Amino acid sequence: MEKLLIGVVTSNLDMENASEVVQGIISQAQKCRCDIAVLSPLNNLQNMWNKHRETSLDIYQLIASPRFDGFIFDRRYMDNPDVEQLCETLLLQSNKPVMMIDGGTHRYFENTASDDRKPFEELTTHLIEEHGYRKIYCLTGPENNPDAQERLKGYQDAMKEHGLYFDRTYWQHGDFWKRSARKMADEIADCILAKPEAILCGNDITAGELIMRLVGRGIRVPEDIAVVGFDCGDPNGECDISITSYKRANFQLGAEALRRLYRLLTGVNPPRVHNKIEGLRINASCGCPAYRHVNKKEERMARIRRDYAGRIYTREVVYEAGLAKDLQGALEVISRYTIFLYHYSRFGIYLTEATMQAMQTGETDGLTFDIHSTMHHCAEYHSNFRNSYPAADFAMEDILPAFAEPQKRSSAYFLSPLHYGDRFFGYTALSYGKYAFTYDISYQMFVKYIDNIVFRLIEKAAFAKKTESAQRTNSGRMRLYSGIIAGVERGISEMMFISCEITDMKLLYGKYGGKKVVAMIRRIVSEFSETLHGDEVCGFLSESRFCIVTPFPDRMEEIFRELKNCVICLDEPISITLGTHRFQPETIGEADDIYDLLGEAVNHTIYTYNHHHHSGSRQLYEKLYDLRKELEHAPEQEWTIDAMCSRLHISRSTLQKNYKAFFGKSIIDELISFRISKAKQLLEDTPYTLSAIAEQCGYSSDTYLIKQFKKMEGITPNEYRERVSGGVSCEDCI
Repeated sequence: MEKLLIGVVTSNLDMENASEVVQGIISQAQKCRCDIAVLSPLNNLQNMWNKHRETSLDIYQLIASPRFDGFIFDRRYMDNPDVEQLCETLLLQSNKPVMMIDGGTHRYFENTASDDRKPFEELTTHLIEEHGYRKIYCLTGPENNPDAQERLKGYQDAMKEHGLYFDRTYWQHGDFWKRSARKMADEIADCILAKPEAILCGNDITAGELIMRLVGRGIRVPEDIAVVGFDCGDPNGECDISITSYKRANFQLGAEALRRLYRLLTGVNPPRVHNKIEGLRINASCGCPAYRHVNKKEERMARIRRDYAGRIYTREVVYEAGLAKDLQGALEVISRYTIFLYHYSRFGIYLTEATMQAMQTGETDGLTFDIHSTMHHCAEYHSNFRNSYPAADFAMEDILPAFAEPQKRSSAYFLSPLHYGDRFFGYTALSYGKYAFTYDISYQMFVKYIDNIVFRLIEKAAFAKKTESAQRTNSGRMRLYSGIIAGVERGISEMMFISCEITDMKLLYGKYGGKKVVAMIRRIVSEFSETLHGDEVCGFLSESRFCIVTPFPDRMEEIFRELKNCVICLDEPISITLGTHRFQPETIGEADDIYDLLGEAVNHTIYTYNHHHHSGSRQLYEKLYDLRKELEHAPEQEWTIDAMCSRLHISRSTLQKNYKAFFGKSIIDELISFRISKAKQLLEDTPYTLSAIAEQCGYSSDTYLIKQFKKMEGITPNEYRERVSGGVSCEDCI
């Protein structure tokens, strides 16, 4: 049977619990001979407040690939409802079986749940039977969180079984983070809440913060109040007291999710992998003697990984690669630092075709995710130093060439996005071979270095292009000036300055890309130059404008006809506009006076050849341009796609496709941008409340305005007003 390809949709793999789940998935996949592709951004997803973090989510768009046979979805550590919704939507659209991990009941997806009820009951029983505590509080997680509900039930089961009193004041729903811990500690210290003998926390991070807050308020732990955590997570190393906790079976949870999905896909019930150790971890926070749990192998691995991270942090990877002349030289530099990827087997770099072109032309249009893009297999590094730099291309929807290789052993790859700001470059792929490892901070830093290297190569190409353009412009200016000086020397009393502009450059760039457009314009000028008379001079003043100086003022119509023929022969959708200005050559004192002649010529347009008039696209452009002006002038109106289509007598697809092609943004994004711009103007110039501003900008509520404003500007409207008005907040406004 052909190997299945399972996608693992997750995040925050630097967290121990999330990492252990993926390790269990990979170990079980090796038993089942499945290939694994782990889709996870390297950024924390809690606050999506800039374009760079938003672009990292493009790695989830690979869910649309038809190569996948099924998915495992672990959304517990995404910490962002918008990201969860994005992944869920993509998974539903894939029409493939999905197995959730601790996701609760779902209408369409299967779910594999961990049993936190029994472990939490065991932890509570330890406090009761070993220490004799009777008044025990519970600080669990959010009320709608399935894990939090199970842990609370375990606490209640243990209290009931031992006949201990508890009521609704004995437990609180928190946030699995620090804020709820601080709140409970302050309530106890301020005597708002009666002091208990012990407190169970939903996780170790909450427990660690609770201990520090209690100690800071003069309450001793465990002498006055015992505190225990759960899941053996890292409390950020800030707590001086070792925490009694419970090691969850995260590894087994991931393995079981893979087994169930495999059974769902094949009908075969595979054998289980070995279950890693779970159970109580006794330490000092509950009142027991502190005991250090040592796994020498894991401790050694952690020490080596920390050492690798420190070494790669101090290396000048970006600087050295930046000295390279091209991508190939940069890849050679990168290869020298792959030794700091702990125990890796294979590491590959895959860039989109648009990115490869951008590193040659400097044009950044089109650096977005597209599942139908062609990917360039730039380099593959092996732990045995047999590195290769293949040039074979493949379709992005095929994910990786490795998944098409005939291998007996299953393979697992971690796919990480390569991006910078809102530009998507491609992705990297990391495999640990037969080991069920997950990546660490050294890998995260390494990929970010590659992000910067690709960005620098593109910027270097863009700078070279601008320099070339500036040199050509200066050369064209001097050529025109020389023609005028020649006229002065010959005693010519009047000359003609003609400006020729290639119009709708944005349309051309969007359709053909910068490299081809520049080649087209150069070809037109080259062919037209052959028709010039001996005393006429032609030169570029910008990428889209060239000018002619002629001592024959009556040749304007003939020049237009010759230029039009050159454009028509090229058989491309190019439009031109010609303007003229008669001048006396002796009035030109220096080369920069050319720009005064240009201004006069532009204001005196005589001839226009409009290709779009014949194709109809020009009329559509004018319609959409007028619509855009109305959106900008009155963004507060109730604009809908259907209403705009009905008004312009075009379809939804025609509107959306052409609007983005003409103006570079989708019509919805443009409308939001106009509304936010109007909101900023009202925040700066008026004392209106947020509710009033939201209404004037077309929002149904100030909450919706705040959400979109923060997404675009990175701050709230209130913070923006304080920044521009010197500290006047919305609460002070009428």
